[in-house]
Amino acid sequence: MSGSLKNSRQLLFSGLFIALTTLGGFIRIPFFPVPLTFQTLFVYLSGTLLGSRHGVLCQVLFIILGLAGLPLFTTGGGLRTVLQPTFGYLLGFPLAAGLIGYLTHRSKTEMNVRTLVPALTMGCLVIFTLGIVYLAVYTKWIVGHPMSWINMFWAGFIIFIPAEILKIALAYTLTLKLRPLLKRG
Repeated sequence: MSGSLKNSRQLLFSGLFIALTTLGGFIRIPFFPVPLTFQTLFVYLSGTLLGSRHGVLCQVLFIILGLAGLPLFTTGGGLRTVLQPTFGYLLGFPLAAGLIGYLTHRSKTEMNVRTLVPALTMGCLVIFTLGIVYLAVYTKWIVGHPMSWINMFWAGFIIFIPAEILKIALAYTLTLKLRPLLKRG
């Protein structure tokens, strides 16, 4: 495949993952202060299917377009998103996609459970670490009612573990099925 065609395909798939990450935010179960969404599934897949560079690119563009005012986030769009408790999770999206892409594409070995599951798990931990840290900033400095670290850890991570395990399993399965198809075209 020529370089130009390959770049066009990568840009097309990056745009697709911006759209999928957006749609994943509208599939949500409300929790306080952070809802459960399917966005992380598409962040994981952007890393495994697009690789580090394009995985980061699509997630950065997702954030930029949302901050510019497009209603891509669960809270809508615009700069006011920075003042929402979920903003730290959004900041973790490009880092997670990049880490997952790097870890899964760095070697020439076949993707399998030993390469994918640890990479997906590390990406998940990046998102939730940034999310909890920002949640601490949000509760203390923005709303002026700090939560204890235990409550923040519980509300910002622990309650999401079962869903994230399912999303990691789904990302693993979809990656193994879709990656060969993407390489063929």
